[in-house]
Order: sequence, then structure tokens, then C-alpha cells
Amino acid sequence: MMRNEKKQPPAKTGHPEHFFITGATSGIGKVLAEQAWKNGHVITATVRTFQQREELSREFPDRMYLHVCDLKKSNDVEALALTLRGQNFSRVVLNAGYASLGKIHATPHTETLNMFQVNLFSNLSLLRSLAPALNRNAASVCLVSSLAARIPGRNYAAYGMTKASLSYLAGALAIEYPEINILCAEIGGIDTPFHAKAGSGFDISRFKDAEKTGKRLYRAIVAGKKGIVTLFPDWYVARWFLVHFSPLALRIQRTRHAT
Repeated sequence: MMRNEKKQPPAKTGHPEHFFITGATSGIGKVLAEQAWKNGHVITATVRTFQQREELSREFPDRMYLHVCDLKKSNDVEALALTLRGQNFSRVVLNAGYASLGKIHATPHTETLNMFQVNLFSNLSLLRSLAPALNRNAASVCLVSSLAARIPGRNYAAYGMTKASLSYLAGALAIEYPEINILCAEIGGIDTPFHAKAGSGFDISRFKDAEKTGKRLYRAIVAGKKGIVTLFPDWYVARWFLVHFSPLALRIQRTRHAT
């Protein structure tokens, strides 16, 4: 199912680094892969289907190692984690996300399980295999979370829970593996196919451009930033407000949806 690759030596400053990226077929994950590839780095990435692997292989004919892995399937993820164990990645970006939006009673339980599997459990499985080597090599990890982690909202309860858990995981990793540079990107809406697949119905005209967002995240990753980043000033303000005035934000949401 998966394509094997040779282990790479730890990256050195000024030399090609080895990136591992999930969700590299579209959205900001695709932009991150493009930026890393254009800068001469080696990329290992996950794709969901063999067709996606063929398409990316044509687009990136070298320095790109692709593993077919459906992150909704725990068996696929565990097999990938075993394959990658001991790899000396210099930068790991766990970006893949999945959402199925709707009220709690209307969201099928299988969809809730899928969200937790892709957004949280798959990341845990991969980190369980990668963390010792990452810590030993003082590598970096970026978890792509969401502003949805900061406050409950209408129609995204399960999704928000997975992202809140992911943000918590970032903090826990920073304590348990002090040599790893931990970055957590809590970001807002981006104009990608993600929202159409999730059936969000949001007005995406207000969302950020995926190209610009991906490039900003890439710069934050290679600059070695750690902790929480939001990438844009308005997202920073939104997160600050949600963290410090969550009761007021909840009251505003209730009032808005009641009218």
C-alpha cells in the first residue's frame, strides 16, 4: 500500500531538510509542500488515493516520497506510523483535517468518529512513532489547529472538540519533549475545498487565500517559531478575544442565532 523510502540524515543549516506533511494534496498543505520543494527540500507526504499519488508524482518528479494512507482508517495510520518509525525528519507538519458540520443530533456518529480519527487520533499515532527521533534530533512539529478550538459554535461541536484537543496536545508535547520545537497554528477560515466537503454553507468570500496563508505558515515553520501562531492580525485579535472574553463571545453567539 505504501511506498518505501530510505532514511534521511538529520538536516543541517543551509542543507536540504526533510519535511513530513499530511494533507498535502490541497489547501495550505499543498502550498507548504510546494514551498518546501521549491526551496530544495525533501518531502514525505500522505495522500488518500493512488490517483492523488500519481498526480503529485507528476507535479513533483523528485524529492517527493508519497504514502497512500486514508487517515480515516486507523489500520492505515498505524501501518504508516510503523513505516515511518525512526525516520529523521527535520520538520513535521500535521495539517490534514476533516469536518462534517451540523447540529449534534444531526451528525452521524460515524462522521464524529471520522473527525476524531483524522484530526486527532491519526496525529497521536504518528507522533507516538516519530517523537523519540524528533526529540533526539531537536526537530520541529507544527500542528494545524483552528480558532474553533477556542469557543463552542453552532454546527461544529465535534469538529471544535477535535481542534481543542489538538491545541492541548501541542502544549503537552512542549512539556514532554523539550527538545522538539512545537508550533500550533490556530487559524480561521481559508478558501479551500475543505468547506465544500464539510457542507459548511459559510460565505467563503470573507475567508483567507490559501496561497497566502500557506506561505505565511511556511515562513513561520522555517523561522523556528514556537507556541501559538495565528498568521494574520485579525485572527490574532479574534483569538485574544475568545481566550479572554469567552462568556461574552458565547452570549453574542446565542443572541445572534436567536434572532
